[in-house]
Amino acid sequence: MSLEQTQNEEFINRIQVLEQDIINLGLKNEGLNIQLEKAKDDVIILQDEIIALKDDYNSRLIILQDDLDKKIVLFEEKRDESALRSEKIIKLVSEKNQLATLLKIKDLQLKK
Repeated sequence: MSLEQTQNEEFINRIQVLEQDIINLGLKNEGLNIQLEKAKDDVIILQDEIIALKDDYNSRLIILQDDLDKKIVLFEEKRDESALRSEKIIKLVSEKNQLATLLKIKDLQLKK
């Protein structure tokens, strides 16, 4: 074989290797594009899940806030009832003391 034929064969081999590399890169690119599309779909699914979780969190937060508000109202009602009872007790104790004083006065008057 001549040097020129050997060089031509080497060039042909290099061209074939390059063509195969181009085909392989094209296949790899296709695979990457498929993975990218799947990743985009996964991102959309995750975004939907995040929105659902956020909505659930907000709903639970509203329920907890409502429960807290109800408990505050109940606490305030009980506090007011307790204050009224305390006032009644103070009034009754005062009346008792007045009656006891009147009774002592009557007792002293009767002893005279």
